[in-house]
Parts: sequence; C-alpha cells; structure tokens
Amino acid sequence: MVQKNNLNRKFLVICGPTASGKTSLSLEIAKKYNGEIISADSMQIYRYLDIGTAKITPDQMQGISHHMIDILDPDESYSVAQYQEQAFDIIDDIISRGKLPIVCGGTGLYVNSLIYNYDFCNAQPDYQFRQKLHEISSKSNGIDELYDILLKLEPNTTIHKNNVKRVIRRIEILSQENNTNKTNNTLNPNIQTVAIIPNRELLYSNINKRVDEMFDLGLVQEFENIKEKFCLNSTHQSMTAIGYKEFFMNFDDETTLREKIKQYTRNYAKRQITWFKKIEGVQILENAKEFELDTKLL
Repeated sequence: MVQKNNLNRKFLVICGPTASGKTSLSLEIAKKYNGEIISADSMQIYRYLDIGTAKITPDQMQGISHHMIDILDPDESYSVAQYQEQAFDIIDDIISRGKLPIVCGGTGLYVNSLIYNYDFCNAQPDYQFRQKLHEISSKSNGIDELYDILLKLEPNTTIHKNNVKRVIRRIEILSQENNTNKTNNTLNPNIQTVAIIPNRELLYSNINKRVDEMFDLGLVQEFENIKEKFCLNSTHQSMTAIGYKEFFMNFDDETTLREKIKQYTRNYAKRQITWFKKIEGVQILENAKEFELDTKLL
C-alpha cells in the first residue's frame, strides 16, 4: 500500500510545456543513471490515443521501462488521486530495486500531486462558495466565465466545460488547496524538479511542426477509428484533449482544423509555463543540455 506522506522518496521530475524536449532528456538521464520513467501526462494514459498525444513509441523507448502509459481505454475516466496513488506505488517499487525514478510530463496537477504530496481527502464542501459559482454559471456566457476560472487554477484540466457540476466542484477543491489546505500539501525536499522552457519562438516552432507531423502520421484516421470503436463523444474525458476535441467543433476543412490545433496547443503551452514556474524550488532550463542531476539523488 502506498505511503502517501513519505517525504523520504528520492526522485527526479522533468516537466515543461508540450514540445519542449522533456522526453529526450528523460531518456538520456534514464540511460545514464539507471532510471525508469513515470509519465505525468493525463492523456497518454489512454490506449489508442497515440498520434494526437505524441506518445512515445516502443522503439523510441530504447529499452527503458516506461510507466503510466496505455493503462485505460478511451471511454474510461480517471482522477488525479488515482494517478497519485499508482505513481507513488511505482516510484516506491523503482526505488526498492535500486533505480532512479524519473517523473516526466506536462500535466501540472499530476506533477504537483507528487511533489507536494497532495491530500485529496481533506477538501470539504464549501456551500457558500459553491452557490457563488452556480450564480456565475447561470449568467449569460457564465459557463465560459466559470471555465476560465478553472483554467487559471488547473491549466491542463481534463474536465469538459459543459460539465458544470464537475467544473464547480473542481474549482472548489483547487481553491481550498490554494488557500486553506496548504498545511496538508507538503513539498518533498528530497526531489529535484526541473522545467524545460525554451524561448517562445523555438517552442512555438516546435509545436507547429509537431502538429503538422501528427496530421502526416494519420491523426484524422486515428480519431475516426477510436471514436467509432468506443462510441466516443465530446464529453468523454479522453476527448477533452487538444488534438481530439477540435474534431467535435465542426471546422469547415482540414487546414482550419490543423491551424486551430496549433493555436490551442500554443495557448496551452503558455498556461503550462505559468504553472511550472510557480513550483517551489523548480530549476528552469532553457535548454536540456543545461541539466545536471542533483547529487542527493545518487
């Protein structure tokens, strides 16, 4: 059973916006320091969502063990609390075998749940605050306003904006974590957290190239296949991912669809950067070549 509040765990966290070079660095470190990689990507947990999530292929893994990838079907739901429990179990197992756990990904809440040891059981209902959120949702354009509040708290949320009940509850929980629950979320002092944040021009160029490659690799067919196989619609958690949700927006042509995915991915990268810069003690790297492993992890 996972020891949730074990602050003696030693592991490396590599985070950053999409297309920043996290995967390459994680592989390099794993080979050099006998490590295994735990994905912190809320969409790579889904089987068959390969192209749209830029999921690493078996060949690209270069024999390095990867965890928390392809663990669910696209019609299943998954919570951050579930991720935390499974990831801690895996980290403990890797440590027990004398290897280095490397958490790598761009889902901010997944990352924070591990480095801050989030306690998801302590968020109690706040009915007065909840009522205020309901009042917002009932206004004209209130659902959009409510969703903007959630995005500021959780930039990479997987909750669909039309699921108002879940949006409100998530805002409530995150607001408590950010304000009254800090004593229950303790930063692990035995980890090293690095965020790769390239200069904006290079990052956007990488994003645009990645999206073009996704279409060249068959993103449209991948979406059609999984949508038909699992009878998916826009409310399924897996279909809230950028690169898939846009297919439900009925754009006129593929060129427009492609450009919208690029735009939404760039916007998402901005929110990721803001999120990761706020992590206590994070080391910001513009280039993965600047990385040096903290000796406390050896």
